[in-house]
Amino acid sequence: MRGAFYRGFSYNAFTVNVCAVVLFVGDPRREEARKGLPPRFLAELHREQIRRLRSLETVDVLLARDTGHGFSLAGPDGSIEFAAASIGDKIDRALGHCFSLGYAKVAIMAADVAPVAAPVVGGALERATPEGAVLGRSPDGGFYIAAFAALPAIDWKTLPWHSRETADAVVTALRNGGTEVVLLDQVHDIDSAEDAERAIRAIPDSRLRSRLLSRLRSRITATPSDVTRVEFPDGLAVGLRAPPAA
Repeated sequence: MRGAFYRGFSYNAFTVNVCAVVLFVGDPRREEARKGLPPRFLAELHREQIRRLRSLETVDVLLARDTGHGFSLAGPDGSIEFAAASIGDKIDRALGHCFSLGYAKVAIMAADVAPVAAPVVGGALERATPEGAVLGRSPDGGFYIAAFAALPAIDWKTLPWHSRETADAVVTALRNGGTEVVLLDQVHDIDSAEDAERAIRAIPDSRLRSRLLSRLRSRITATPSDVTRVEFPDGLAVGLRAPPAA
């Protein structure tokens, strides 16, 4: 594949009904600084989402992380790096790569939202068909999940990203291409400390809610040097599940 550098990914999933979930974690340190969040807050949020996704049978989790010159996909059998600048290009390459590996269905997820329950993600994958996609909106106009059973005929790079029209544009592009769209309940994304507190308070799990609120409140004592020292935990996606048989 042009523009890609491989480490691993030697298997394929054509013989097994395995789905993939691509969690776009970006650059947590940069996003924490930009959004006024404390060090490691997003890393802990991402870890909880990964834990939930791992509970789904026949689902591989891949992390999409920003790198210096593009982004990488880390999965159960290795990683791949792409030279891609825009979010649209990253989504296009991630979906194309996963379907080329033979995954039956692929979901892309935003990581900077309140943790989404595993049954919601599993239900989205189950409801996706070659003729119908599943999409969950965020109130600010974006989306937190989109699930597909076939590679969508969308030019992701031309969509109005980071705007209140993003999700509408995706839905319109899918329907214009003959794909029906099932809409899920909205989930708030996290663009600020205030967004984070609102999202956390809606989490039913009291222990997780308390832990994340405690982490969030630590931003009061965080310093710039604290932010620059934070490292996103490595290896969260590698070895999540044994790869499908070739």
